[in-house]
Amino acid sequence: MVVLCVGLVVGLGLGSTLDTADAAKRPQLKTLWAVVEADGTVVRSKGVTDHKKIDSGRYEIDFNRNISECAYTVTLSMGASGQTTTQEGFGGPRSTDVITGNSAGTANEDMPFHLVVNC
Repeated sequence: MVVLCVGLVVGLGLGSTLDTADAAKRPQLKTLWAVVEADGTVVRSKGVTDHKKIDSGRYEIDFNRNISECAYTVTLSMGASGQTTTQEGFGGPRSTDVITGNSAGTANEDMPFHLVVNC
């Protein structure tokens, strides 16, 4: 009975070591991001190659790699209250479009935002 318990503990320890080794082999998450003012100015960023304000409350952010298989997250910043969304950009696989709007759901209102792209 004691041997069985020791064997289980050792087995659990090896499994944990194998999980850690497997995790080390996985590719690292690539995070790209941008902090954008309401006027479309990029304040700071990682991986941004181009940006433009398309229209009121519509922005296009271009990155240095293909982001079409990535996850996009956008939040309003600087205390702005409203709604925002993002989608694959019309500029191709390296771009994303961000649309901001007010709390009533009216789209196309200029607002500052933070954009994070995880690949």
